[in-house]
Amino acid sequence: MANFTTSTPTTSDPSEIHGLLAVGTDNTGKLLDPDALVSNLAYTASPTQGTITSDTGTDATIPAADGTNAGLFLPAEKTKLAGIAAGAEVNVNADWNAVSGDAQILNKPTLGTAAATNSTDYATAAQGTKADSAVQPAALASYQPLATVLTNTTAAFTTAQETKLAGIAAGAEVNVNPDWNAVSGDAQILNKPTLGTAAATNSTDYATAAQGAKADSAVQPAALANYQPLAAVLTNTTAAFTTAQETKLAGIAAGAEVNVNADWNASSGDAQILNKPTLGTAAATNSTDYATAAQGAKADTAVQSNTTGVGGADSITNMISLTQAEYNAIVSKNASTLYVIT
Repeated sequence: MANFTTSTPTTSDPSEIHGLLAVGTDNTGKLLDPDALVSNLAYTASPTQGTITSDTGTDATIPAADGTNAGLFLPAEKTKLAGIAAGAEVNVNADWNAVSGDAQILNKPTLGTAAATNSTDYATAAQGTKADSAVQPAALASYQPLATVLTNTTAAFTTAQETKLAGIAAGAEVNVNPDWNAVSGDAQILNKPTLGTAAATNSTDYATAAQGAKADSAVQPAALANYQPLAAVLTNTTAAFTTAQETKLAGIAAGAEVNVNADWNASSGDAQILNKPTLGTAAATNSTDYATAAQGAKADTAVQSNTTGVGGADSITNMISLTQAEYNAIVSKNASTLYVIT
């Protein structure tokens, strides 16, 4: 049996400690060779594993941690963990009916019963206005017979003028040039694209896609750090996984993902909104676009012009109240207007 005594180097710099010097005798009392007992250790790091090298023995490889055994914390794993928010959870689909939890849609609008109907189900605001001003039966208490109206009306409207008017679109206006900066009126350009700051620059102002690909694959300085002194060996041989990181990882749900915004148009995936209501075309309009129920009732009882069975008769589209003198002063009376002499 050999008897050993050890001698520790006098230096206090851990990076200069290459091993311990052991001196002793064998079982015969012969002094052992000190050089045979000295071993220099070093540590070689890499993105996938660490290696402890020995100049007298077999190198030891420290593999990455896996699902079964402890090991080194890989750079990609550390980067991934750093990019995960504390308390991250698996995404859930937004649910229109949810009133709490991750699926709840915040600040969703309160929809009335009209939201699920179509705009064609209602009278327009213009029709409501007409209903408000429509002639009611009581307004016909005094009126001119059709024969009297026709006798006293001379329409000074030539055939040429009628042809010209028929060829003019309703609401026709003088053309104006479109203006990119206009936000209203006839000069406004509808549905113009939103341009970014790059729109006013030249393609030569930017690196090409090929140059961008080269930049992505270029060697960075951090990739050259493939050697560590012995002092770093003791630090790096155990996975650099701090208590704070362990606590953070424990609070992250398995399969946690980056949050995505709910998308009304999505039909699948994390952005899909579950149980969203089916909206009719009326949902995107304003209530002021339609006639009220009261206006609709007036429209139902309004007097309608009926020329059935009367040859050469014109439908009444307007009615005015005036004195006999005012009526006599009209040079060209309109055959579609009902003049009520008061």
